Amino acid sequence: MTTTDSDHRWLVSCHEAGHAIAALELGGETNGVILTGNGGGMALSDDLHGDREAFVVAAGPAAEYLAEHHDAPDAPITTPDQVAATDIPADSHRDFATVCMFADLPTPRSSMPDDVRIARWAIAGRESDPDCWAERVDFAKYVAAKIINANTDRIVAVARQLFVRGRLSGDEIKSIHSEIKKNG
Repeated sequence: MTTTDSDHRWLVSCHEAGHAIAALELGGETNGVILTGNGGGMALSDDLHGDREAFVVAAGPAAEYLAEHHDAPDAPITTPDQVAATDIPADSHRDFATVCMFADLPTPRSSMPDDVRIARWAIAGRESDPDCWAERVDFAKYVAAKIINANTDRIVAVARQLFVRGRLSGDEIKSIHSEIKKNG
């Protein structure tokens, strides 16, 4: 499946927007989001560690339900090939700029799936207490759902732009986030 399949592209756009807005809401930085050539996506964020990082990771899957309750834009979309060929704003974060240049390629294999990242967080430091692992995963999902519910308008606005454009820089996401927060 590719990110040109409308339903899947909308789901991935909501997922990646969930990561980006959760990062901002938890005091981190978002460096950008991108849809990749294999139907995946990537959200790049910094300044988050421990619990806050786990909540941001859990926010992507938690935001997917928004795709069922909000319509994708009815607009022409930018393909991964076009994203890779488009100039990147000069002030973009270097990691985001690098990922954009390879947007037409599959998501890197080094990109760990969200559920694996959450599981590693849940186990870290508690290797000898497996009874608490599932509780920690559930807690991360609970906090992520609270973040998504409190920021639905911002996530959907970012997802709509991502759906059409195929990528958004951190500054573009922050602009959408603050504009809706100011007017909301």
